Amino acid sequence: MRKGVSALCALVVSVCMSVTALAAGMTPDAVVSDIEEAVEALGGLTGASAREDIVDHIFANFCVGK
Repeated sequence: MRKGVSALCALVVSVCMSVTALAAGMTPDAVVSDIEEAVEALGGLTGASAREDIVDHIFANFCVGK
């Protein structure tokens, strides 16, 4: 159970850091490491993993932070 709580906390922290950075005007490419950490933490909860090309696809196809 502690592993799940730890992963959830890491997910929340990473998402909050991403949102705060984007709201402060940082570009999506500057925030990608926080988002990748969030994706990794989510994988810790679900057991699934996302490869780098999935994150790249998100940034290439969505207008993040505008």
